[in-house]
Amino acid sequence: MALKNNYSFLAAANHAMAFTDLVIQYLVSQPENANVSFIHASPGSVRTKIANGLPIYLRVPAKALRALGWGISPEDCAEFMIHGILGTEKGWRCIDEKGETVPNKEVSNEEMSKKVWEHTCEIIFHTAQL
Repeated sequence: MALKNNYSFLAAANHAMAFTDLVIQYLVSQPENANVSFIHASPGSVRTKIANGLPIYLRVPAKALRALGWGISPEDCAEFMIHGILGTEKGWRCIDEKGETVPNKEVSNEEMSKKVWEHTCEIIFHTAQL
């Protein structure tokens, strides 16, 4: 489950997205969360200064794209995300950059969600011990 043998920026990003979905699905399955809403939002590209902390080979292209107007303003992003949050009932859903439900989102099996949750807890516990 860890990316020890095949780490890359893209692999880490995809891993994080998939694990977030699985952990959310695990949390929703817990009886104590019966009245809780979980949302996995994918806001897309937002014009922020996050690129300032990236390595130069990523920072320069990111800043160039931002200068060309790529992405949406933080204010517009906030509006879309609030729209998505307010439309959520109990349970879980994934929303896109416009705050709309992502259609045909695959529901994982309980066993995989539980494995990812346990792996996540192990990593957090291990990191806290350092």
